[in-house]
Amino acid sequence: MKTEFGVLGPLRVVVEGKDVDLDQPMLRRLLALLLCDANSPVSAEALADALWETNPPASARKTLQLYVHRLRRKLRDPARITHGPAGYRLVVEPGELDADEMRRLVADAHATVDPGRRAALLRDALALWRGIPLADLVDVPAVLALSDALIDRWLALLAERVDVDLELGRHDDLVAELTEVVARQPLHERFRAQLMLALYRCGRQADALATYHQAREALSDELGVDPSDALCARYQEVLRADPALDLPARPRRPRPAQLPAAPSPAGATARRAVPGRRNCPPRRATSAAGWTS
Repeated sequence: MKTEFGVLGPLRVVVEGKDVDLDQPMLRRLLALLLCDANSPVSAEALADALWETNPPASARKTLQLYVHRLRRKLRDPARITHGPAGYRLVVEPGELDADEMRRLVADAHATVDPGRRAALLRDALALWRGIPLADLVDVPAVLALSDALIDRWLALLAERVDVDLELGRHDDLVAELTEVVARQPLHERFRAQLMLALYRCGRQADALATYHQAREALSDELGVDPSDALCARYQEVLRADPALDLPARPRRPRPAQLPAAPSPAGATARRAVPGRRNCPPRRATSAAGWTS
């Protein structure tokens, strides 16, 4: 029986292509707790404490058994949840949990040397997210810990994918995306540095410098700290137009020996290109103010 578990967003279960209606809140909490330790036993005491927020009733053990029975029926597989001396264990097969699929795609991305393929795999991994992980169950401490860890993973993956896109020279396509990301994550310095680089490569040095000043103001107001050494270094690089920020030129493929180079048209002049930059459409400079935390 094909079953899919989704934690990269609101809790979701699909059996044989149909969404399972977990209409009872306690069943959703129970399944989320078991998914937090998929394929590992969770003691009845730990489940009871989490389900009843450290104040379980005297009948908690019997009630927990009833919830497990109902959840097995919902999953249409009595062997899906096993019970032993160490507690209850949710059996999750390879490929059934979206978080595991995300990890597989990331591993494949890290194993390839082709940046285009790596970017595509990272995009596929990010596309599995449907929203805040287990957003409707974060009042349970164990679930909140998993949700926070997955959010951190999402941010790291997004930053990694942006790095690959910058390597591929897609800076003009990244400006709008990074501007939105920075607006949502104003204290995330890595995204700030990436936006500065994308703006600079598009010929928008003033906007790149303004992005740094916005970051400094946000960090001071919210956390009372200065920008990191890495972000300060990026600011200095942009300020002095460091050639290290330019996109490295890719080696040209050698022409076949049997094909001579085509002659240049009479009177044609070579067009000089700025090293490492693509010809981005001109854009009006944006204001340094107006962003929100």
